[in-house]
Amino acid sequence: MADRTLESVTDERTARAVITSVTETGDFQTNTVLRLAGNGLDTLRFALSNELIVGMQRADLHLWRRRFDVADPVQVFEGIEQSELLGQHILIPGDPHWPAALDPLDHRTPLALWTQGDTSLLADSLASRAALIGTPNPSQYGLQMATALAADLAADGRTIVSFPDDGIAEAAITSALKQNDRVILVMPDPINQSQIENYDWLEQAAATGLLVTDRPPSDMRHASALTANGLLAALSGMTTVVEEQAGWDYRWTGAPFHAAAYGRPVGAVPGRATDVASHGTNALIREGRATLVQSHTDITELLDAPPRGLLTATLAQNTLRHTVTREHSLTR
Repeated sequence: MADRTLESVTDERTARAVITSVTETGDFQTNTVLRLAGNGLDTLRFALSNELIVGMQRADLHLWRRRFDVADPVQVFEGIEQSELLGQHILIPGDPHWPAALDPLDHRTPLALWTQGDTSLLADSLASRAALIGTPNPSQYGLQMATALAADLAADGRTIVSFPDDGIAEAAITSALKQNDRVILVMPDPINQSQIENYDWLEQAAATGLLVTDRPPSDMRHASALTANGLLAALSGMTTVVEEQAGWDYRWTGAPFHAAAYGRPVGAVPGRATDVASHGTNALIREGRATLVQSHTDITELLDAPPRGLLTATLAQNTLRHTVTREHSLTR
């Protein structure tokens, strides 16, 4: 693919893969053009042309096109080729396993998903997927709750969704894998084989469950915590914070607030009032932002309840209110 140019793309899947390699999920200009063009192939054609686009300012259009002008075609196509060699699959809207849960998210909907594993897990009903997240430095109580919730939910046939991190995430995924193979890991970075091979539980999840990201293998940009949190919340019928301390890390604040904005229920496991490790989850419950979760039945009842509407205004308000100034990678 080394001699290919962006202009040579002739199919929708490759066009969306190229655009995803050049722009980020949620990019307003990209989604404005996509909405007007109607498909990824024409969006890419507009990006590489000098045509005026109704509804876009000239300056915005110039800056948007500039990203495609400076993109390295060799790097872009090598990333696509690398994903194929690694056994990854690029999902786009219209594919049988494209998650319908992403469609109502407007400009926050990814143009494509890069996956490794059983993509049929994304085609199941939203009620089949429950996210369990929390601190990478949990107490013994937090580990016990994550393990029990994941085991019971998995035994009930639910798919556990989480991040590839230590602590609560590892406990939840490891526990679920002992019951069935229905696990989904939302990757904040491109799917990295060397990272997977460093952890037995990640390797097992990749082999029997699903890894999913909105970032191609060639993407060297800094991990976007907001994007990863938003993707996890959108793919999950409910997001439960198992344990988190006061003033918790920026990595995890996004997920419950994205979930609420998408009209999805949010749960939190309570802890002792004197236990610093549970101050964050207790605060979610106290402020009415989360339902108290004591067992897996509290989660399944909300998963099976009628869906709520998409609260688009909530997303911007809560993101600004609860985002701290420092930014960290989701993986260490």
